[in-house]
Amino acid sequence: MNPQTSARRAGRTGRRSLAALIAAAVLLLAFGSASASAAPATGGAATTSATTPTETAPTTTPEVPTTEAPATETTEPVAKLTRAQIKRLQRKLRVPADGVFGPRTRAALRRFQARHHLTADGRPHLRVLALLRIPVRTPTTTAAAPTTSTAPASVQPAIEAAQAAIGAPYASGATGPSAFDCSGLMVYAFGQAGIALPRTSFAQFGVGTEVLLTEIQAGDLVFFDTDGAGASHVGIALGPEAAISATTHGVMEHALTTGYWGEHLIGARRVA
Repeated sequence: MNPQTSARRAGRTGRRSLAALIAAAVLLLAFGSASASAAPATGGAATTSATTPTETAPTTTPEVPTTEAPATETTEPVAKLTRAQIKRLQRKLRVPADGVFGPRTRAALRRFQARHHLTADGRPHLRVLALLRIPVRTPTTTAAAPTTSTAPASVQPAIEAAQAAIGAPYASGATGPSAFDCSGLMVYAFGQAGIALPRTSFAQFGVGTEVLLTEIQAGDLVFFDTDGAGASHVGIALGPEAAISATTHGVMEHALTTGYWGEHLIGARRVA
């Protein structure tokens, strides 16, 4: 090989080696740049120029148990119920019958009172229990009331007429004097006192003024739900614990606030 040929080959080899060195240097620089951008010189976690907002949980106010408003004062007596009576009340109000007079029972009782236009305080007043047909003893600190009381002079003739009719047979639609139905007896008896009454017990339930069940006196009209809802039966009170009415067994004197009649007593009206 001549010297010129050797020189040319050596030149080509040198150029290839230089190109390889340059390429290697470029790769080393690129690798170094990538490493520098991946982690800071301090060795800490990588940071970015953008910041991610931190989500803050909404502030919530702890639930505070509600307290019932104080009961409205009323002069009507409140019964002290036994566990069995509370269970019966709860069944009537369609709440779990656990025998405990708690918030759910009071709320249900308030709704019942509101529907019947009574003081909605959630307390078992005697009138409410009478409407629900739950017999209880009348709370009192005095001697038991007599079965009869003095009637106003204006209705005394009505009482006497009803007493005179005791034993007369029952007849639907009859107004006396030989036979009666319940409202017919009232029309007849009060007619003797010069007081005109509507013909039916339902209509008679709307006359006069309302009387609390604990304040019934002789001469008051007293009403019972013996034949379905509402004032389906009527009689005249002889006092706070007895009455006269025309039953299917005839005109008779019977209890007012106890037994069968006490369970069905729903109201009273005073027409004197």
